[in-house]
This record gives sequence, structure tokens and C-alpha cells, in this order.
Amino acid sequence: CSRQRYRRIPEVLPAKRDGKLNFYLGLPLFQAALSLILLVLILRARSQDAARYLFAAYLTGLLVWGVLIFFMRSRPDEQQALFWEKLLLPDGLLISIIIYHFSLIFGGFKYHKWVIITSYSMVLLAFLLSELGLVVEGMQVMPYGYAPDPGSLFIPLALGSFAFVFLAIIKLWKYSRTAPFIDERKRSIYILLG
Repeated sequence: CSRQRYRRIPEVLPAKRDGKLNFYLGLPLFQAALSLILLVLILRARSQDAARYLFAAYLTGLLVWGVLIFFMRSRPDEQQALFWEKLLLPDGLLISIIIYHFSLIFGGFKYHKWVIITSYSMVLLAFLLSELGLVVEGMQVMPYGYAPDPGSLFIPLALGSFAFVFLAIIKLWKYSRTAPFIDERKRSIYILLG
């Protein structure tokens, strides 16, 4: 069974309809704006600890994620959308690794530096493999907009991203149960809910 490809670009793809930004394009911009607001609040805090800077890096990654999705969705053809999609998935891996790294620092967990260094170097490898077309082979136009044609490494990259997020959730959950102060427990629960 082959996938049905739509020849005509859907109505939702133009950036504006009647002078207003549509939901399809507005949602990633809303997410990017929210990330920017939170980033400014985090950077204005007086704390100078490493966890704060990692959380700021996480919010920066989310901001970039929203902007990349907007650029991908607003392109007039699949080839131009593919350029932005190739940047999206490695950025997703980077965001996942940053939140995992943050959870280790925030919770005061012991870890090996080589694990963190190896994890971040995986992002560079993911960017290279993405550019080679092994993560996303192309784009297709669906009724809702553009969708990636997954390459042979799409699933392993996505699973790797989810694994880091899952590990971060576990670490934050553990910390929420064992933190010495109630404020730290509450903060870790707020982060988990976010």
C-alpha cells in the first residue's frame, strides 16, 4: 500500500488568511514566544547555579524548535520545507539531552562526564546524518501541511530523544520524592508538570 501524495498545497499553508495568522502557523510562534518569556524570567533570576543555565539552554532550544517549525510550515514547497525539517530533529535530540543534563544537575545526582560529552556529541552526529538524508529523506504534503518522509535513522533518533526525556522524568521524579527541602520538592514537581 503506497502513501497517497497530495499534489496541491493545502489551504492552511499560506502564512496569512484575511490578514490574520492561521492556527497552523501561529501555534509554533506562540510556543516560541512563551519560551522567550520564560527564558527572560530565568535569566533575570539572581541565582548563578549551573542548573539555571541549563534550563535557560533548554528554553533556548524550545524557542529555536518553535521558530524552525514555523519556517518549515511556512515554506511554499516541499524542497524548502525539507531544509528546515533537517534541522528540527537534531534540535529535538539536543533539547532532550539538555533536559536530561539539567535533571542530573538540578537533582544533585552523580554522573560520569563522559556520558554527557558523548550525549552532546551525538547531536553533532545527528546533524550530519540528517544532512545526508538518513533521518529525513524528503517531505510530503498532507491535508494538514508538510510531513517528513522518514529516513532509515528517523526512528532510532526519535527513540533516542524520547529516552533522554524519559530518563529526565525519572530523575526529576526521584528528586521530588527525596529533596531535603519542601520548596525544592515543589519546584521539581512544577518542572515535571511543565
